Amino acid sequence: STGFLNCARQANLRRCVSGTYGVGFALDATQSRRNVGGVERDVPDIRLRAMMFPAYYLSLDPSVDSHNLCDHDEVVYSDIWTKAKAERVLGQKLDEKDLLPIGQLAAHELAKNALVGYTLFEKYRKDSQKLGVRVHQMHVKTEDGRFGQMFVILETKGSRRIVNADNPETPFGGHAMPLGLIRAHARADCHWGLSDVSMVKADQDILNLHATQYHRIMQKAGHPKWIVDKRALGRSVSEEQVARNLNNEVAGPIFVDPGRRDEKAVMPTMHN
Repeated sequence: STGFLNCARQANLRRCVSGTYGVGFALDATQSRRNVGGVERDVPDIRLRAMMFPAYYLSLDPSVDSHNLCDHDEVVYSDIWTKAKAERVLGQKLDEKDLLPIGQLAAHELAKNALVGYTLFEKYRKDSQKLGVRVHQMHVKTEDGRFGQMFVILETKGSRRIVNADNPETPFGGHAMPLGLIRAHARADCHWGLSDVSMVKADQDILNLHATQYHRIMQKAGHPKWIVDKRALGRSVSEEQVARNLNNEVAGPIFVDPGRRDEKAVMPTMHN
């Protein structure tokens, strides 16, 4: 089982927030038990597994506005590997002087991670102190319409090197494009989609404002009111001074002026 269904579900959840998310297949080197000449032996093998990835891992031709990756002539997938993984998968030794810590290579991802409580990009956070290398997987369409070539490019300090320049034939079958994008709401003029979150943000801001106003009104209306006769203030006392001395800061006092000077002023009273 490749786990594709589970990856697609997770990618579908993430595209609701980010607008676009990627899902695809990867090949892992492994060993399997085979009968060779009547003897059971462990032989090198390849295992196909599903994966998901942020859409910005891809580099696409901006002049091609198709949402289908198969309509592009080149698709580049980039990721960051630890030195140990790169040497194990590619079978080549890497010079430590040419490498940087993953914390520097993935500075953008780790900065975003800090904003969300360190819940994203676990592999970069866990390996941030290890030496790493940026690996590009470039799928190129050939004359038969398939993505028949897949170049693997290592990017180290100040240089890029094609690992499989002598044999760039892709290991994938069919149309040989192992990657795809899931969009929330597609835009005609852009490869990337609009997320559900961004589309409802303006309406949600208005609802939040209305709810805040409602609760403030209810809060004011739910407190007892001080009724203050202005005639009781005297010439040297202002309304602000009186308001500061009363215990109802939410609703505030109500100042009234009966308009009659032949009656005795009424002392402040509280009303529910």
